[in-house]
Amino acid sequence: MSDDRGGDSLREEIAFIKNALEDGRTYARMRSADFAVWGAAIAAGYFGTYAHVTHLWSADPRLIWYVPAGLAWAFSLRDTIPALIRREARTAPSPMVRTLRAIWLGYGITAMTLAFLAFSDTNHPGWFDTVTAAMLGLCFFVSGAVSGIGWLRGLACGWWGAAAILFLMRNETEQLLAGGGFMLAFLFLPGLVLWLRRPPAHG
Repeated sequence: MSDDRGGDSLREEIAFIKNALEDGRTYARMRSADFAVWGAAIAAGYFGTYAHVTHLWSADPRLIWYVPAGLAWAFSLRDTIPALIRREARTAPSPMVRTLRAIWLGYGITAMTLAFLAFSDTNHPGWFDTVTAAMLGLCFFVSGAVSGIGWLRGLACGWWGAAAILFLMRNETEQLLAGGGFMLAFLFLPGLVLWLRRPPAHG
């Protein structure tokens, strides 16, 4: 009898792990468009700042970042805000989804806080790019570990390498071009590919 109970417990644990991993993969597919939108938005900020610094464009430096970042936030909160306004009851997410959501929401809030603090004294401090790239590496690594999506860990390594390169370029104007390129390569493109490959049921 005890062996039967032990076998049932083991099967339940295995089923729980499989369901949790599938929840993580599903969430990654559903939020892949957010990766693409944020990658494009931040890349636009980088390239716009480079154009401003090199006198190719005379736009207000604050608008260069506030507009794309504001649009990206609006896209990411496209489901949350209307539901809160209508006070709709929402199905409680699984622990896996809550974990992934907390990781990326925490990154977004932290990055925005650092941006406001950093840009209050200077137009574009060199350390900011290194810190945000390293944090992206951490978020992708943890997301890959908890969801079982191995290639997310590869993106983490890419972001850690990008952090090192951005640190070495911290006193160069071309750091802005490199930052924009990394956003397109390691955030926009993976999000776009994952979104295009998503199952129709999640579209």
